[in-house]
Amino acid sequence: MEFIKPVLNEPAVLLDESEARRFLVIADLHLGVELTLIKKGVEIPFHVQTNRLIKRLKRIIKQVKPTEIIILGDVKHSVPMISHMEWRIVPPFFEELSDIPIHIILGNHESDAQIEGLTTRNVEIHPAQGWVINLSKNGNNIKVALFHGHTWPGKELFNSDILIMAHNHPAIEFKDDLGVRTYERAWIRLHWNKIKLAKAYLSYQNIKNPKNVLKTLQEKFHVFINDKAEIIILPAFNDLLGGIPFNKKELKFIGPLLKSNSLDLDNAEVMLLDGTLLGKIKNIRPKE
Repeated sequence: MEFIKPVLNEPAVLLDESEARRFLVIADLHLGVELTLIKKGVEIPFHVQTNRLIKRLKRIIKQVKPTEIIILGDVKHSVPMISHMEWRIVPPFFEELSDIPIHIILGNHESDAQIEGLTTRNVEIHPAQGWVINLSKNGNNIKVALFHGHTWPGKELFNSDILIMAHNHPAIEFKDDLGVRTYERAWIRLHWNKIKLAKAYLSYQNIKNPKNVLKTLQEKFHVFINDKAEIIILPAFNDLLGGIPFNKKELKFIGPLLKSNSLDLDNAEVMLLDGTLLGKIKNIRPKE
């Protein structure tokens, strides 16, 4: 894709308009998740993982040379408060990146006030409903929508060409002949069903069984759905997190869009971080 380039071997994507305008997109940092693991008996020195993430991010920045960074939510881990560990590790994380503009789209693990108190002046905060940017290159123009995924995207996002989201920490389950299961983080690319999506959104707005779902959606809420839109689900940047194996038969997604039954999961395309294309989800489900 001309504008969108996954960073090979990294859970990151580059929105590339020109050398003067490049957005590096990552998601689900969950800084401070070590505290949860420590409470479960897994001893991890609290600075170790944060330093690993900083080094990885700096390595990616050096490689792809973005002009700005976008973080799709869940910067911190504790809910609803800020843990003592987060007070110690989140501000230094952003101080290490204070020389580049950073955009944070709020996730379900933080509030606007919390992020303001933990970050540096180069950080701009966007609402959980998302943010739309326009990219232009070689005479082509696309609208890219970015949101975390724990809420419905804002109305203006539905008409975008590409929607990039996070929240579900996508992974793929592998099972060998001995029954041993392993999991690898993955990119998921899929499309939605326009009618199913309209019905789900109207149901969310407490409108049941309208005669014409698309007309009702447009007239009452000024929502116009791009039926050719592509949705990209980012893997989590923090490798200590668990994930949802998208190729399992029984799935329990989180977030209204994935729970709406409007996305074509069977035909979703899967790519591992190393660039391996696994094909469609319906063809890579492990045998039980």
